[in-house]
Amino acid sequence: MMLSLNIFSFENNLSFYNILKIYVMSFYGELCIYPNHSPLLGYIKSGIVLYNDKKQFFISQSFFEIKNNIVTVFSDVIDYDFSINIFSIKIFCK
Repeated sequence: MMLSLNIFSFENNLSFYNILKIYVMSFYGELCIYPNHSPLLGYIKSGIVLYNDKKQFFISQSFFEIKNNIVTVFSDVIDYDFSINIFSIKIFCK
């Protein structure tokens, strides 16, 4: 089983499929989402969303929902035009 990631913003809607894991910074702390994660509704801090250990983008503060292996994010801003060294991120998803 894999995850799906749906992002809705004012500018566009994005969907990603066949995801093994998603890493975000929530107000609960660092959150690593794997397939079959328990349902959760929460708030993501502005920062980097990392999925499948290498795909990444910047997102503004957002609401998210996890349900039935679908992660849905409602955000104002999504930015792909930045550079970051993913090894500088403290990742607990191993």
